[in-house]
Amino acid sequence: MAVLLNSAYLNETASTLPNRRSPAYIQWVQQSLNRILEANLAVDGKIGPKTRKAIQDFQRQKGLKVDGSVGPVTEQALIAAATGQPPSGTGPAPVRGPLPPTPSADGFVPVAVENPGGGRVKDKRDPSPADVVYVRGVSKQIPLHRLAARAWEAMVAAARRAGLNDPLLLPTSGYRSSQHQRELWEAALKRYGSAEVARKWVAPPGSSAHQSGRAMDLYLGSKNDSSNVDNLRRLPAYQWMVANAERFGFYPYGNEPWHWEYNPPVPVGSAPPPFSTSPNLPGSATPGSPVPPTPTSGTTTPKALPAAFETPISCEDSPYAWAREVRRKMQTWWSDQDLRRVNGRWQAVANVPVGSALRQMAPQAFPGTPPQVFMGFCANGSVRGNTTECASETCRKQAFHEIGLFGTEAGLRSRPAPDPNPGGEYNSWGRLAGTDLVRRLLGGRSATMQPDAWKTAIPDQVAVGLANLLDHGRNVSALLDPSIRSSGPGSLWFVALCFMGWSAGDGRTAKKHINPLSSALAAVPESRRWGEFLRLAADGIRSGRLDLRGKRKHNSIAWSALRTWQKLAAGQLLASQTGGNLAWFDPGLGSAEGDIARVITCAARSAG
Repeated sequence: MAVLLNSAYLNETASTLPNRRSPAYIQWVQQSLNRILEANLAVDGKIGPKTRKAIQDFQRQKGLKVDGSVGPVTEQALIAAATGQPPSGTGPAPVRGPLPPTPSADGFVPVAVENPGGGRVKDKRDPSPADVVYVRGVSKQIPLHRLAARAWEAMVAAARRAGLNDPLLLPTSGYRSSQHQRELWEAALKRYGSAEVARKWVAPPGSSAHQSGRAMDLYLGSKNDSSNVDNLRRLPAYQWMVANAERFGFYPYGNEPWHWEYNPPVPVGSAPPPFSTSPNLPGSATPGSPVPPTPTSGTTTPKALPAAFETPISCEDSPYAWAREVRRKMQTWWSDQDLRRVNGRWQAVANVPVGSALRQMAPQAFPGTPPQVFMGFCANGSVRGNTTECASETCRKQAFHEIGLFGTEAGLRSRPAPDPNPGGEYNSWGRLAGTDLVRRLLGGRSATMQPDAWKTAIPDQVAVGLANLLDHGRNVSALLDPSIRSSGPGSLWFVALCFMGWSAGDGRTAKKHINPLSSALAAVPESRRWGEFLRLAADGIRSGRLDLRGKRKHNSIAWSALRTWQKLAAGQLLASQTGGNLAWFDPGLGSAEGDIARVITCAARSAG
């Protein structure tokens, strides 16, 4: 691990170190503790029982070794908390490691969640699905409450400036559902043999701060384990956290150096936090209700949606109305949950890995494409609905099975789903299940070919579904006029071709809907081609140049465009709530976007 050293540490000599036994130094400690703890100590320069107990209380609060003496690490924590330097020196003594410098103020202000806040998390209820976002962890994406994620991002940026390099301070664990916490508790009981000992390392279900989404376990440079606590406390990453974490709203758990909780205090004189679900807060939000988005690590900052998302359109099923309708479902899936009606009420059920599968697989199949767009594609169905096969009137009239979240063709209805014969008619699932791409997405194995086994195999559904969309996009692009073919999977134009090909058929999409507009489409760059296609379609509908009479559903350019636009808009809406790349979704229509949506939506409704 590379650590940049502050020149102040390198230049210290015995004459510049603070004398921790001097009365002046002990008075500084007592004054600091009085400010921090309101300990009401006599500032007499003597270490008596009250002063020693106050030191222990402070060490316990900061998650330090509780020994009642002030060494370099406790001294650094006092400086950070009390904003004062000890006497007889220019700063803290060097510590084993050594300790990276405290970063300069960067203007970050943590947002309070509880009232009064400060210290460890007290409201340990599960967050709303809308509040859960994902950040980059050591080996996988980690779910966190969005406010904790924002503060963690700022904290890590400061740590990087101070010399703590990647992967230090990346999380290994974050939000855990109550079911997951129950499984960890049961495992701890087996490991430690008693509830009394197990409780030191794992909280019982309902009492873990991890269930709030505001607790995280961080990588400090060594293994996070109860047998490694003393070593972890000596590491520079831990010492930096002790000195700096509180200004970002994070507080430690004394038994576990790796465990930190986001719970900044409400500033004196401020109103209670507006976004909390804590029952102690006046005006608290109803649990499960959405709240405004917040920037999260590793993603672009969420921006305001185009005005068209808030503009009513006279015809039903506009892209924006449809996106809003499926918003809750997408946000729930994004956090690997599903909504089930239990005793007449909707409840979230965990361990439905739609979101995690998309975040892992989409960048491999579609590099440069926000994974949220594929959640928008899936949003026309449901986990339960799609795991019993598409059952709409249209699907029932089809000659073939259409299975999984991505509605992948899986053979004739007279055959099992998927058809065990990979070469069977309409059997895209069978054809793709053992391809190199699907095997790579599934970690080296093929997708299941057992009839009906796909119903509980969500990763298989996602892997085959992505591969199928990729095929549709390539097929459509190959059939287009060479001047408007896509350069590859990373563009909005290519994804639109994928969606249109899946919906209307590759040949119809290319030959009937797009190629007639090729001259005008070739005049704009690929990044603006989807928006230009929509504009040209709307202009043609208005002027009558595009004759839609007698053209039903996918034979209508308006219908095909709308079905694709709905899925893209849904992905855009999800990206705005989860810190996705909103610039990628911009069709470049500007203020005309709402009117173009109205024309296409109304024409599509006539064709439906």
